[in-house]
Amino acid sequence: MQIRELYGHGKNMNYCYSAAFSPEGSRVVTSHADHTAKIWDAINGHLMLTLVGHSDQVISATFSPDGKRIVTGSSDDTARIWEAETGKEVLTLRGHQSWVNSVSFSPDGKRAVTASGDGTARVWYFDDTKIQQDK
Repeated sequence: MQIRELYGHGKNMNYCYSAAFSPEGSRVVTSHADHTAKIWDAINGHLMLTLVGHSDQVISATFSPDGKRIVTGSSDDTARIWEAETGKEVLTLRGHQSWVNSVSFSPDGKRAVTASGDGTARVWYFDDTKIQQDK
């Protein structure tokens, strides 16, 4: 039984690519063809934040295991890390040569993995002061 419809992405762009719950289940993040990801209150369906920064479709989005960050992947060939509470972009992950179609955090939240149309997956390590691609 459907209990909520999350509606508010661009009306002329009709692809909502992904949706994921926060670890505690109180929020949902969606990715969309309108170049944004959005964070919703999972209980009442209200829009909480819009993540703006990608220059093309956002294909994938998910929360970190602690719910403090979000990673997004886009057809602009980048992935981005965001603060889930404020929507502030923390990092841009560059290096893929094609769209980033899947993103995920490691269980400890210190790494992200991205998969791309360029035929590669990349593992990224980050902390609050630097980022490096795992070798």
